[in-house]
Amino acid sequence: MPYVVGAVRFTASKLGKTGLTVTGMVDVYRVAKDLSSHDVVVTDGNAIEIGQGLYGYAYSAANTTSYIYYAVFTTDDATVDDKQPVVWLADPAEQTVLTSAIAGRAAPGDEMALTAAAVDAILDEVVEGSYTLRQMIRVALAALAAKCSGGGTTTITFRDLNDREDRIVATVDANGNRTAVTVTAT
Repeated sequence: MPYVVGAVRFTASKLGKTGLTVTGMVDVYRVAKDLSSHDVVVTDGNAIEIGQGLYGYAYSAANTTSYIYYAVFTTDDATVDDKQPVVWLADPAEQTVLTSAIAGRAAPGDEMALTAAAVDAILDEVVEGSYTLRQMIRVALAALAAKCSGGGTTTITFRDLNDREDRIVATVDANGNRTAVTVTAT
């Protein structure tokens, strides 16, 4: 009879968490490959502790021709701070492998590089009002490091770092308090 095997790694402070209660740790969901139906096939299944925070479950009534199986491993242990799905393997005789892990996946604490598109997405996220993080950095840089003129007058102007345009133009009263501010963040 076909079977699938699932596993998950629980960690506490980046180390594998051993000694968890395995009774009632697993629910298994069955989803039709054409996504036309789904149901729960195991509720509160008992996992086994494999070692170093790795826990497993085998489901032996699997129909891997028509369905995909997902297991949800849970624990009430408050010291667990991360749960990493490892893999679902179908019966080797069927030569079907269902994985939720990606080869070479980064582990917690590993260094990772962001793509330029990811960095742009972060910088172009609206942070306050209609200003993006990129625009706010431009304005802050002008106020902190660029040329400033008009000190001692009623209009103080902060230029961009390249001295091409006014980033902040502030009207101030006799005490230097800002009464109006124009910001050019683009």
